[in-house]
Order: sequence, then C-alpha cells, then structure tokens
Amino acid sequence: MDAVSTQRACPFNPFSANNTAAYSLPGQLRSWPQREQAFAGQSCKAASIGLSWNCLGIGLPVGWRLGSQAESALHRLSFAPSDALQRAAQRAIIESDFHRVPRLHSVMTSIPSSANSEPAHKRARMTARALVRDGYAFIGRGWELELMLRRSGLLARAVGLLDEAQRQREAAGGPSDVAILHEATVHGVGELLAAANNELLPVARHYLGEDAEFSGYLLFRLPPKLSPRTYASAHWHHDRCGHRLKAYIFLQNVSADSHPTQVAVGSQDTLFYSYHRFAETRFADRYVRANYRVENMVGGLGHGFIFDTNSAHRALAGSGVQRDAIMLEYNARNKSATLQALDPKIPCPGVARRLS
Repeated sequence: MDAVSTQRACPFNPFSANNTAAYSLPGQLRSWPQREQAFAGQSCKAASIGLSWNCLGIGLPVGWRLGSQAESALHRLSFAPSDALQRAAQRAIIESDFHRVPRLHSVMTSIPSSANSEPAHKRARMTARALVRDGYAFIGRGWELELMLRRSGLLARAVGLLDEAQRQREAAGGPSDVAILHEATVHGVGELLAAANNELLPVARHYLGEDAEFSGYLLFRLPPKLSPRTYASAHWHHDRCGHRLKAYIFLQNVSADSHPTQVAVGSQDTLFYSYHRFAETRFADRYVRANYRVENMVGGLGHGFIFDTNSAHRALAGSGVQRDAIMLEYNARNKSATLQALDPKIPCPGVARRLS
C-alpha cells in the first residue's frame, strides 16, 4: 500500500468517477457508482482505526486479526452492496489470507531445517523474506539448473515443444502476438521439478499456509511482439486469487528486451476491491508507476523469480525478443477449493500441468 493513501484517507473515495483513471478498462467498472455511496459513509471511521487505501485496494493495519473492529470496518469498505459473488469472493480472500499476512519477524523461525543442506535452508529463508517484503524474489543462484537443463536434454526438448506449438499456430493462421502455453507432459521434467520444489515448497508453506501445494507446471513463451490488446496479462493486474505463488525458470537469458514480468513492489498485501470480475482487476500504467516502484524480473538461463500473484504485475508489451520459461504454480488448497466453488472462472489454480 503506497504512502499516498494514508495522507488523504478520510476524504478520499476510490470509487468516485475521477478515480476510475487508475484502471485500464474504466468503462467496465460496473459496480463503482453504487460502491461510491457505500464507501462514503464508512471512510472516516475506517481511517480512524488504521485502515488505509488507494484507488486499487485497502491496506490493513499492523497486528490485523480476524474478529477485530478493523475486520468489521473492512467488510463495510470492501463489500459491493448489490453483488453477492463479489462479497463471497472477498470474504474468502479475507478469511484465508488477511488473518495471517506474513511478517518479516517470523520468517527466520517458521522455515525449519530438514534434510536440505544449510545453503538451501539459508536460500529458502532469504526467498521468504524477500517475498514478504517486496512480493517477489529472484531464484536460481546456487541451484545449478542451467547445467541440469543442458545435461538432461530438457532445455532442447522444452524449446522444441514451444517451437512446434508456434509452427502449428502459424500454419492454422493463428495470431503471432499472443502467448504460447504448452500444457502437455514434458518428458524428463521430473528432476527439475524435484529440485525446484525442494527449494520452494518450504517457502510456499511459510507464505501461504500449511495447506500450500505444488499445483503444476507449464511451458510458456511470449513472442517478439506483444500487445495488451491481444495479451490480457500485458495490462497491470492481479490474478484474482489473493496470495498465490508462481515461479518462472528461464530457458534463455532474459533482459529488459524480453518482455519481462514487472512487479509493483510492495503491492502484495493489498486487499483489492474486486477478485471476481476481470475488468476490475486491470490497472492503468500511469497510476501504477506514480504510486509504486516497478521492478523487472530478469536473469540468466536457469535462473528466474518467484512472486505473489496478488501483487500488481504485468508482462512488458512492445517489440523485443521472445521469452521462454517453465512456470510452476503454488496454491493454498483450501482457499482454491472455496474460490472454485464460488466461480470456476476464478483461476486458482490456473492453467498448469500436474506432475503425475
């Protein structure tokens, strides 16, 4: 949550018409007029007990706990008056995620030592600390994944599968400026997934809760030309899941020219105003850049990053070079089941291939 919110908390109404410019699809904010009136009646009291907000969502006070006075105020601020699905999804996110927002002081003790080597244990703690602080962490240093990718032939097979998927799309007359997601089983991927999960599952269980699980993987390619008109994730957005982790392992060197994922640093602990409607989760570049520090997720082959998809993030659009990666996804099992029961269109888990 940015500093702007606390400076103007009481009079500031995020649903008023002059604040819709914070969204990239402002004409599709269906419930904003009704929410403006409801918000106005609660904002001063909410600010007085420590809640803060900006145009995208609400920040919770330090020491937040379910059942507190702040929770009641939070419901009144964040629930849309006439949208039952919005209220149900919002409640599920609050009850799962925002009663246990991870804090830095707990990281050093909540990831226990195990059969892992001490360097791996130290990396896990550093990764968790970075996620809690910033919403992302770079990964891969010390993993020796580049050697594994080349030695096993997995790098060549993965790139070959993406090349073939691209050829099939072009032969069918499909568009050339959208992502390729290859969800079929990749032969020989098990060694890499085991190595990655050995490092990342302890982090996920600290960050998401004890029911955190590895949901699956897929191969991923962004083409040389990318546009928000044809690739929805080139808009700033969150993934509508609350706290959820995705990790990307790069299959080539990734630079600022490779359509890197960009993360709005520190936005991961925001309770956004909507988790159920696509247009209400897409944000304007000018607003994000004015209110958050933006970081590019770049690195060498075999390296990558893990991030909380409740952060505001996007793939950088424009012309450049393609980006290939293996994506791994980690979800809180019980929350995912609740959200899927409310609306199967909520992508938690998202598109990913389970390891059988």
